[in-house]
Amino acid sequence: METPIERARVAAEQLAAAGQAVTARAVRQASGVKMAVAVDVARQWNEARGQEVEAPPVPEAVLLRIEGVWREAYSLAQDEFEAERTGWAAKIATAARELGEVTADLDDMEEKAKKAGQAVDEARTRIAQAEAQATAAAGDVDRVTGELRAVQEQAATERTRADRAEASVDAITAEVERIRAELHAVQEQATAERTRAETERAEQAAQIATVTRELGEAQAQAAAAAGDVDRVTGELRAVQEQAATERTRADRAEARADAITAEVERIRAELHATQEQAATERTRADRAEARADAIAAPRGKSKP
Repeated sequence: METPIERARVAAEQLAAAGQAVTARAVRQASGVKMAVAVDVARQWNEARGQEVEAPPVPEAVLLRIEGVWREAYSLAQDEFEAERTGWAAKIATAARELGEVTADLDDMEEKAKKAGQAVDEARTRIAQAEAQATAAAGDVDRVTGELRAVQEQAATERTRADRAEASVDAITAEVERIRAELHAVQEQATAERTRAETERAEQAAQIATVTRELGEAQAQAAAAAGDVDRVTGELRAVQEQAATERTRADRAEARADAITAEVERIRAELHATQEQAATERTRADRAEARADAIAAPRGKSKP
């Protein structure tokens, strides 16, 4: 199986045999290799041909025209790189402003941001290499055009990575909003349970007061009718039985109130745990926001 260099060399020979110029772009199109490989093979092939046939010196007018083309190409590449870098910085700043409370660790996003920075550094390095190669071989305008296209493709890749990072921030924000809604629902449920328990406790107190009042009235009637002992005894027994019944109802109501109180305490404990968890999430979110601010801090500008 042929290596990329071998395929590029075969393509260069075929181009020369067909009477076509052996340029980096032509070699890349004919062999399908990367631009860097095509540039090296085209330069080596042209240098080898230059040793076989001594070419006359390049006229000064041609050199001036090539120099003008090179300056224009370099200026366009620099302007486009600055525009792309400004766009990346704006997207990162927007993502940092929109980043709120988060529920998960953002180490993965830090790694993505670090890779993005490394990719930018690699792009700068490739641009510097392209500049050096273009300066060394200013006569190969096609090679400069190919390298410029490679820089544009790299910028498009970085723009896609920035869009993915922005989408990740939107997903984290949605998750935080969902947790807030759940916490609000728990708080409302606890408030409803507390109100219901207080209402039932008031009703129980009213029932106990009624039983006590009726018992007092029965005792007063028994004292007023002391001559009729049997009747008073029967009525007193009935009152006592009714009081026992009411006492039983009161005991049941009190037991129910105790159960409701225990349930309220349990809900309070859960609410307290939820609040502590929310505080923990908020602390983690603050740390994540600080990390994002550090990532989004503007770096020192450097020419491509």
